[in-house]
Amino acid sequence: MGPATLRRAVITVVVVGALVLLGVGFSLTRSDKPRPVPVQGGAVERLIPESGDLDLRQARIGVDLAPTYEGALQVDGVEIPDDELQRVPGLNQIFFTPGPGTTTGALAPGRHNATVVYWPVGQTREAAGQRLTWSFNVH
Repeated sequence: MGPATLRRAVITVVVVGALVLLGVGFSLTRSDKPRPVPVQGGAVERLIPESGDLDLRQARIGVDLAPTYEGALQVDGVEIPDDELQRVPGLNQIFFTPGPGTTTGALAPGRHNATVVYWPVGQTREAAGQRLTWSFNVH
């Protein structure tokens, strides 16, 4: 083995080792922010903003429900009327954007609670409604 071949082999081993260490380092790092995971037995697939998030006062509040569920939103204990909700039927998402002229108005800075009331399609809210409340902060 000549000096050029030996140098190439050493460089290759060093580069491969560095890539392996980089991959291991990335896989071991943890994010402070929890990953969105299905909650409530899979009926609620995602909360927006996620519980504990810090968001803008005019940011959307919403939920992503499993396809077999219907739902309604409440913010700080106030039911949001259907005409103020934005529904995305194909994705089964429900959103509300607080601000002037809405039921809640603009949200004040600080901690707020949102609640999704959900029930299986074909059943009534009163008979089968479940709820999930989460908190987030706005600035």
